[in-house]
Amino acid sequence: MTWGRPRPLDNWLRVSRCHLEPVGLRCAEPGNNVDVGPRSRPRVLVFGGSSVRNPFDPDPEMWFATTVQALVPEAEVVNLGVPGLAAVGVAALVSQAPVLDPDVIVIYSGHNDFNQDVFAGRIAATRMWMLPVYAALSNSWLHSLLARRPVGQARQSFELGATRTLATDDDFSLRVRPEILARYQEDLRSALSASRVPVVLSTLMRNASWPPQGTLTTGHPGCAAFLEHANLNQPQSLVEGAEAACGDEALTWWARMHHAITHHDDAAAAAAWGKSLDRDPLPMRAPLIADDTIRELAAAEDAILVDLSLGLGLMPSGRYFRDTLHLSADGGRAVGAQMAPAVREALTRSAALR
Repeated sequence: MTWGRPRPLDNWLRVSRCHLEPVGLRCAEPGNNVDVGPRSRPRVLVFGGSSVRNPFDPDPEMWFATTVQALVPEAEVVNLGVPGLAAVGVAALVSQAPVLDPDVIVIYSGHNDFNQDVFAGRIAATRMWMLPVYAALSNSWLHSLLARRPVGQARQSFELGATRTLATDDDFSLRVRPEILARYQEDLRSALSASRVPVVLSTLMRNASWPPQGTLTTGHPGCAAFLEHANLNQPQSLVEGAEAACGDEALTWWARMHHAITHHDDAAAAAAWGKSLDRDPLPMRAPLIADDTIRELAAAEDAILVDLSLGLGLMPSGRYFRDTLHLSADGGRAVGAQMAPAVREALTRSAALR
């Protein structure tokens, strides 16, 4: 059930434009298709968005599933990531997974639930039978509108990976954050419940080297001008300038994080990083509370948790990324190495159930 404006139309389209068949993943965009041959060994299906698989990436080493396959050769690891897919789309594909007879399912999902189109109204949990209703009634606000800049300009920044923070006076995405989080929790729970085999559930990677996508300027008339000329490579002066021009907003907290890192104050850096993510009005990266949701659901649903912040750090090295959240080849290998033991544990569980 939903109140006010429901889920954006393109979210529904992302759910419906791909489905699973006995021969693999079939999508409206053929470039997203994945062929799956006859089963000859235990099968692991990996689900998520472009952080899991982007068919346009030139190097499959960026996909952590590639490393999992290399480290777990006794299984067949099938990467079924679809660019733009949120947790509701993962739930839809997991519900179709029996056609591929998997032994294990791996889920890495969350960023898209926060960085897709921001929509108005109070949002409750998603039910799969409500998807046609969402498709018929959808009404959305784009991130580019929140930034109050020309659509082309804002989209270009997101696609190319802007290294500057956009100024906006619209806090809409922050005001609906509790509803978005509740929806994400229910969608992810639906994905876990839909699986008939053991699930590996992973927390998310975020590039702390890149600044927040947006910073609120409400009540701070000099903030927009400051953002145009801020030197992101000088933490001390950046903290002082951001505090004076923008107050306690996303860029200020990001600057405080880097300042704390230079002073080896890990606790302060972690707290500031969380605040920066929480205050970003154009959230390309999921806030840290999404990881708390993942941990809670893994415990409640008996999924095997891969907590990447424990293995790679809350603020992992920038070399693991090629933008705000997509992995580099180093990142794909690092995440895959963290995933592999959990996949092996899940395969053992699965063998005991067959």
